[in-house]
Amino acid sequence: MSTPTIGRFVTMRAQPGKGGELADVLSKVASVLEAAPGCRMYVICQDKGDVDVVRVVEMWADQESVNAALAAVTPEREFTVEDVLNKLAGRPEVVEFTPLSGPGLPS
Repeated sequence: MSTPTIGRFVTMRAQPGKGGELADVLSKVASVLEAAPGCRMYVICQDKGDVDVVRVVEMWADQESVNAALAAVTPEREFTVEDVLNKLAGRPEVVEFTPLSGPGLPS
């Protein structure tokens, strides 16, 4: 397994009272991505101070892996991209980073 070259912190604010539903849909996304080539990490987190804030920590081998995973999300699955978007109160905040080193970093 190669060191990831793409990392993203994604912060999403759900519509009021929908944080649990958003986290549930994202957990379904995560279960599909377990088998996605190039997906090194996709962790769903819920803010301790505001349950309507859900964060995702992603690490990918390369941009091609990200693109392939997005293309694999089809209506035949248990969810669609719209299922996520319909639960949001606004646009997600995405911070991209380059993973360097440390415990827990896939190598």
